[in-house]
Amino acid sequence: MYDPAEVDFEDDDLESRTDIVTDYLEKVIRVPYHLPRLSPSEVETYMSLLFCRRDVEDDNVLQELHVASERHWQDDRYAVFGYEAIQEELGDKFTEEITRNLSFCRAAAPLITEGLKGNPRQVKRFLNGFGLRKNLATVAKLTNVEDDVLVKLMILEYTRPSRFNQLYLWQAAQSGHPEELRKLEEALRAPDGNVSIRQ
Repeated sequence: MYDPAEVDFEDDDLESRTDIVTDYLEKVIRVPYHLPRLSPSEVETYMSLLFCRRDVEDDNVLQELHVASERHWQDDRYAVFGYEAIQEELGDKFTEEITRNLSFCRAAAPLITEGLKGNPRQVKRFLNGFGLRKNLATVAKLTNVEDDVLVKLMILEYTRPSRFNQLYLWQAAQSGHPEELRKLEEALRAPDGNVSIRQ
């Protein structure tokens, strides 16, 4: 009988596939150039502006916001143009939905930056997938979906698909309470009882 808990997923051979792609591109592109990855503050700014573009209906307000973000960047290119700056610019147009989305950006930007290596295309794709999953959860009447947990699971799925599948199999085989996950949390538990990542 098939036992999903016994399936052992090897890590995908990403390195060899990456080498093949790199070798191919080196034949096509003669001048190599690597775009620097975005910093957490740049990712938060990018995410915040993407949400504003979606949530602010007035094109004139959006244009003013864009000008303000450019001015902000020229004054300090390392500072976030996020919650406080956008709240100040929007004034009474700063809605509850924008508040919620920009709070999410502030909390999730460091995780998304690290997980997706500061790649803007991947960040936008990630946000589209996140929004879709939140909508599906609403349709399915799932009220206990936590944004921070969903972000972490999606990053794991994007960056380490074999480990994500292993976690899924543990969950499926043990009614959502895998012993392996309990042991991992116990190993990372600090003396104060909080789970923390040790360096």
